[in-house]
Amino acid sequence: MIEDPVGEGRITLPEVADPGAGAPAHSPRNRTDATATVFTEPDCEGDCFTLRPRTGYGSERLVLRSVVFSR
Repeated sequence: MIEDPVGEGRITLPEVADPGAGAPAHSPRNRTDATATVFTEPDCEGDCFTLRPRTGYGSERLVLRSVVFSR
């Protein structure tokens, strides 16, 4: 869980950063005040999906390895 992201920066989720080591994260929920754009690959690469502030969410089919927040 990422709480109150500071600034606008790319965040690779350390638990799922290595595509060869395990499955990606899934079912994201955005409960921050910022828009979250989640990516299927580390370093905010690959396919992406945007989650609205506070109420954005994705199903278990939405997988991710990194995220960027923007206000």
